[in-house]
Amino acid sequence: MRNIFVILITSLCFLSNEIVYGQSKELSHENRNSIKLNTTFYNFFDGGPFIQTNYTSEAHWLSNSYGAEYSRKVDSKNYWGVSLDYYVFQNWKPYNIMERGTYDYRYFIDSRGIYQRSIYAKNNFELFADASISLRIGHESVFGAYGMINDTVAEVFVLSKTLFDFGLSFGIKPQLYLGKHFHFFSSLDYTCYAYTFDSKDQNYSWDRGPTWNMIRLTFGIGINFGVLK
Repeated sequence: MRNIFVILITSLCFLSNEIVYGQSKELSHENRNSIKLNTTFYNFFDGGPFIQTNYTSEAHWLSNSYGAEYSRKVDSKNYWGVSLDYYVFQNWKPYNIMERGTYDYRYFIDSRGIYQRSIYAKNNFELFADASISLRIGHESVFGAYGMINDTVAEVFVLSKTLFDFGLSFGIKPQLYLGKHFHFFSSLDYTCYAYTFDSKDQNYSWDRGPTWNMIRLTFGIGINFGVLK
């Protein structure tokens, strides 16, 4: 599964790049720098929903994510950037109906060094392919068992995972410019963590270890500044 997503996203990003870009028109802006603010939806291939919702009788998921990115235009096609995202997730599902191996808590800071390449540009629209290196620092906990006293959950057993992980990411980012100084954007990327600080606990068959795979769907707004000479 991990290899399939890498091949798919990479192919979509870079296929026919020179042909498509050569047929496009110049953008209306020529700013060198941009600062972006965003919110992100995550999926970790762990059975959880892509978009988490507030606690109800049917949905027991709550998450928050927000971040910022700075990018600098090197030339007409190439950009370098850095980003920082904070993510927190709490599964409020009652322990007496939660399955073993379910992630009940997760938080991390995701810092990235980013390379972006413009693959299509026309009027006020631009499409980027990007690749990045991710450092993820945080914590995960996995539910294992619970104990009852007088029909009340009195003790809970969870496995804790330290996140200090390095990964590679590939994705696409459409961007819509609103005049010279503002833009809306979204992005979809896949990250594979080739190195994880923690590992699967072999004493528990239900433990899947720290999450290796991650998909992010991001929406945000940006400010452009600094004329490209």
